[in-house]
Amino acid sequence: MSLPLCSTVLYSYKPIVHVLKRKTTLFLTSLLFVVIYGSFCSVSYALQIIRDAQVEAFIFKISKPLYEASGVTFEKDKIYIYNGDEINAFVSRKGLFLSTGLIMKVDTPNEIIGVLAHELGHLKSGHLIQLEDHIENINKRFISTFLLGIGTALAVGLSGGNNDVISGAGLGVISLGSAVNREGFFSYRRHQEGSADLIAHQILEKTKNSTTGLINVLKKIHQKNWHLSTGRNYARTHPSNSSRIRFLEKKARASNYYDTKDPKQLYAEFELVQAKLLGFLSEENIWFNKRFLSFAPKAQKFAEAIYRYKNSQHKRVKLIMDALIKNNPLNAYLYEFYGQVLLESSEVKKSLHYFEKAIKLESQAPLIRVMYAKALINIGDPKALRVATNQLHKVLNMKVSDPEILSLLSMAYARQNKIGLAELYTAYYKIQTERKEEALIHAKKASQLLPHNTATWIKADDIIKSLQYR
Repeated sequence: MSLPLCSTVLYSYKPIVHVLKRKTTLFLTSLLFVVIYGSFCSVSYALQIIRDAQVEAFIFKISKPLYEASGVTFEKDKIYIYNGDEINAFVSRKGLFLSTGLIMKVDTPNEIIGVLAHELGHLKSGHLIQLEDHIENINKRFISTFLLGIGTALAVGLSGGNNDVISGAGLGVISLGSAVNREGFFSYRRHQEGSADLIAHQILEKTKNSTTGLINVLKKIHQKNWHLSTGRNYARTHPSNSSRIRFLEKKARASNYYDTKDPKQLYAEFELVQAKLLGFLSEENIWFNKRFLSFAPKAQKFAEAIYRYKNSQHKRVKLIMDALIKNNPLNAYLYEFYGQVLLESSEVKKSLHYFEKAIKLESQAPLIRVMYAKALINIGDPKALRVATNQLHKVLNMKVSDPEILSLLSMAYARQNKIGLAELYTAYYKIQTERKEEALIHAKKASQLLPHNTATWIKADDIIKSLQYR
């Protein structure tokens, strides 16, 4: 599925697991990666990261107090929302990841808050570093067992035994070794999950949030995966959800915040976020969707507008958005979306008013500025291009890391015939998209075109030096 060119942008993102870079055990570690990270931890090899100003603003709003309470540094560019239907969240060296399924399938903001607190529990405890060390130790044991299995097979073979017996004896030892290593790994993971649950409860206490949200999410997962609750406990990546639920319920009932509900305004914002995701991501008719039917009228209208927009019913969308903005004149994200509709309806100049209004209401939303810059570049006159480059530099000053911004800057400078600067930002774009050889070519062109010893020339020269001597 693809979304239209808008403030909701999907692009491919490949999480990096540093263990895979240890070349001495590359094959065996890769094998463990497939089993541990691929199957049990629900981490995909390529995630579709969703960028949307409204969705991100909501997640940042509820996340920041939790980060502050946990002592973990709050960094907006390390929180990602990816397109996935499952209820899921995880942390990696790259940051914290939430699935759209989690946001869309929970019933309250408190449930997302609980999941965030749990993931911060992992970060607070340093579980990523500990897990890498633990996997490395498993690899060492696995190598020994693997060699023992080969040794057994060779020994039987040399004695002239039956070939079937040879393969059976060797593989039997290898399988046993794998099972022992899995048992050790899962036991270690169960301890980490329990620790993260405890820290989550402590974070929720500090921020005066109820732990019932986290409990409700665990119950949802437990109900969906009830058939997994039987069998040997060691062969699970997490403690059984029922035991975690009992532990957290005991903690929650003793809390002063057990019955604390989400503020009405926060719940209203949450519904609009769900409405946006439903409108964009639903591939089926939304009119009979249970979530859609549960929305308040404003969220229903917003979801309808987005769904109709996706289906090119722009006239109907404009009528809905005119009414929504009239009744909600201080909601920046309604202006942003309406600007997007007008931009894609070739009413580019008219869209500027709505983007400008959105920026005035939400000045710290970088993705709205990016959309505004796109509209200005589309207009293409000298004044519009100057404003576009100004807006894009403001976005870069907000410490936003997105290759699209660099690409747009290159385009804006090229249309102003500032080719040296266009080459410089093309070089930055190539670096961020991991095309180092191409980046070097563009940096050299920039160095030749930019005035010698100026700030921008020095930047181009720094790129050349960093790439040539790497």
